[in-house]
Amino acid sequence: MLSQNTAFFNNNSVLEFLKTTMFQTLIPITFLFFPIGILFSAPLFGFDLERWSYFVTFFYSFYPVVDPISAIFFIDEYRTAFLNFFRRTLNRNQVTPVKSIDIVPELP
Repeated sequence: MLSQNTAFFNNNSVLEFLKTTMFQTLIPITFLFFPIGILFSAPLFGFDLERWSYFVTFFYSFYPVVDPISAIFFIDEYRTAFLNFFRRTLNRNQVTPVKSIDIVPELP
């Protein structure tokens, strides 16, 4: 029989993955399909978007950067690992030299 903690973990992880999947569905729509669809359909309506095509290239190349960020942001374990990585690099322990004095009894 599953304990309540296991059921909560499974339920919580399912919700995290659901949110991540929904957001990862919206990212290509926002960064790929809308800009390219507008760029391709604009000449049909008589609009000249030659100058704006650079923005479409930017959005198209920006998509692979934004897509993994959604998984890092929505999944708790990924987010804590990501933040702990930067906490370790920013808060590195510094070693300070310590002077030690050995007391050795004198031999007669």
